[in-house]
Amino acid sequence: MSGRLRDKVALITGGGAGIGRAGVDAFLREGAHVMVAEFSTESIERLRWELSAHGDRWDAVQTDITSQESVQGAVKAVVERFGRLDVLYNNAGGSSLKDGTTLTAQVDGFWDTMKLNLFGTWIMCRTAAPEMIKSGGGSIINTASSAAFSTMPRVEFYSAAKAGVVQMTKTMAKTLAEHRIRVNAIAPGRTNTERTRAAEAARNQKGEAQPARTELFGRAETPDIANLAVFLASEESAKMTGLTIPVDSGYLL
Repeated sequence: MSGRLRDKVALITGGGAGIGRAGVDAFLREGAHVMVAEFSTESIERLRWELSAHGDRWDAVQTDITSQESVQGAVKAVVERFGRLDVLYNNAGGSSLKDGTTLTAQVDGFWDTMKLNLFGTWIMCRTAAPEMIKSGGGSIINTASSAAFSTMPRVEFYSAAKAGVVQMTKTMAKTLAEHRIRVNAIAPGRTNTERTRAAEAARNQKGEAQPARTELFGRAETPDIANLAVFLASEESAKMTGLTIPVDSGYLL
């Protein structure tokens, strides 16, 4: 443990698997106290076993980021448990099976995707920011996507939602600067997670073409995203705000 986040208190959404799980590991390794806001109760139970060695430096709360009441409960839980809030890492999100092209997507899938990715990010920030102000400021890390910057097929809803996260990150950064809260976003490309592999397998089974772009240095792994999140949460990035940083191995080039 090098202590880059020593004594900081972080709330990480979607920390039960994939990129979020790597973020939880990295934050704990760097000395943070972590509250995991996770939708899946099964994932929470698995975390309690896997992270038992970290003792009382972490906890978890079942959270639905599309519900304002649930989000309020998560923020209340982290403050009651650790006394403050310094870092919000908005990792939770995802695409919908109802997403698609202009001609194939299902209408209700639009609202599902926007609520999860855009509203969910916003309501987490809206609820957490007052507690961060009480702590003297901090860092918010949102999750965008390479889909916000490219014309990826079959994910029109998701692409639009993540583009909204990019712009919202900029406006939040300006709004919250006077309170010493920095706001940045990470835009992962295709990352080697179980969810990504399953989605690609399903597309292959349907005979759908994969994106033509390729990763110049190989596909990103979950620790690649987590390492940037640690940097953005730490004082090493004290003069950085309003940015969206791709971690895509050159996928967008």
